[in-house]
Amino acid sequence: ACGRLWTPGQVRKSKEHIVGGWVKNLEENHPPEHRSYSGGFEYNESVNELVEVQTEIVHRKTGLLTRQTREICKDCNSGWMSALEIAVKPILLNLARSAKNGLNIPLDYKARRQLALWAEKTALTDELTSEHQPVGNVEMFRALRAGQPLRGSLVWVARNRADYDIGIALEQIDVSATPVPRPGAADRRVLLVEIIYHHITILVFIADSPGQAWPSLSPTAWTMVWPALGRSTVYYPPPSSVRGSEIEEILTQPQRWIPTVHSHIRRSGQAPVVKYRN
Repeated sequence: ACGRLWTPGQVRKSKEHIVGGWVKNLEENHPPEHRSYSGGFEYNESVNELVEVQTEIVHRKTGLLTRQTREICKDCNSGWMSALEIAVKPILLNLARSAKNGLNIPLDYKARRQLALWAEKTALTDELTSEHQPVGNVEMFRALRAGQPLRGSLVWVARNRADYDIGIALEQIDVSATPVPRPGAADRRVLLVEIIYHHITILVFIADSPGQAWPSLSPTAWTMVWPALGRSTVYYPPPSSVRGSEIEEILTQPQRWIPTVHSHIRRSGQAPVVKYRN
């Protein structure tokens, strides 16, 4: 992820947990297994149509909190990433307590910056487990390593209506430059990741180039963490909470903020493929 070549004895692979190990240590009743769901559409240049990909439901015998990627080197894993997990732990726990009890807390510039760096790092690390072309790149990881939130990225946090346990949802969107899709590379690519931690949901928006529109969120339900204009302090939680269905709609209805291209959509009509893995 940081761009260095794997070199025996120098640049070594590691087992980077998508969710920090401290989260696992605090969980007493988290399920030992987890289920993942994947689906979507891909553009078929030969017929100029959006074709539905095969939906998959995968049951794994390992829990979400043990999921790892091997694309992070040991130096990054035990260095800046570990330091970021240590720095953000009290911030996340404070947010979770605030959301559960409805007590207002201030998020100053330093806390907002740390939370944004952690959320973006977690989003890009989770994307490394995807089988599709990533939106994230080496330059993004290097910026985070240098303590710089990603240019043009946005991070929000909401208060959940109930305890939604722990989960991560990821969406990769190719954005066309024209209303009618044309063959060739997409004009822009967008990564949206939702990180759910019990009573809070963090939404991370990352685009591979500036200028892309972002989801329209109600300020009464979502607190903007980043960018922190004027090094300002914000207060959490927002006045209203969000339901699970509202959280899902951000990913399942991107046409609410990105105009849908004019293209026929070919539905597969196939039932989801169910897989079981260790």
